[in-house]
Amino acid sequence: MVLKRDLSYFDLTSIVVGCIVGADIYIASALTAGLLGPAAILV
Repeated sequence: MVLKRDLSYFDLTSIVVGCIVGADIYIASALTAGLLGPAAILV
């Protein structure tokens, strides 16, 4: 059995979208923590 080593456009699009969403989670939480300041502990 031989596995093909190729990616379709759907695979590439899914990887790019996943990277953008994954990075956005950390960016959004950092911005929110910066805006809240010390009150972030209570939230």
